[in-house]
Amino acid sequence: MPRPPAELRKLEEEARRRARAHRRVRWGRRLRVGLWIVGGATLVVALALLARLAGFSLG
Repeated sequence: MPRPPAELRKLEEEARRRARAHRRVRWGRRLRVGLWIVGGATLVVALALLARLAGFSLG
């Protein structure tokens, strides 16, 4: 027996809502990873500059 149109619309809307939520979770994860990489690189550069100021030769 076929489903009523209203029920089909509800199912489609639920699927779209879940897909949007999943995309938000994925982008949030990518953003966090990117921020960790940028933060780590910034920390390494800052430590290298401090070491140079302290008189250490880095290379």
